[in-house]
Amino acid sequence: MESYYYLCDVLDLLGSTNLDDYENEYGYQLQFVDINQAIKANEKAALSHQNEAPWINRELAVFKDIKKYFDL
Repeated sequence: MESYYYLCDVLDLLGSTNLDDYENEYGYQLQFVDINQAIKANEKAALSHQNEAPWINRELAVFKDIKKYFDL
């Protein structure tokens, strides 16, 4: 799998979500958290859900890169 990430500006306007089937199955929901909370939550998820969701480590690495890039 190849993933791409982009820097962008966003509007301060919320729309509706359109989750994939597996996202609904895992109970994903939209939450706004700071980068440290996101890292902590993904570290916890990586420990308990690695077999069901191996992409968690990829997302965790991206969060850590974002934190470093923006000096957060």
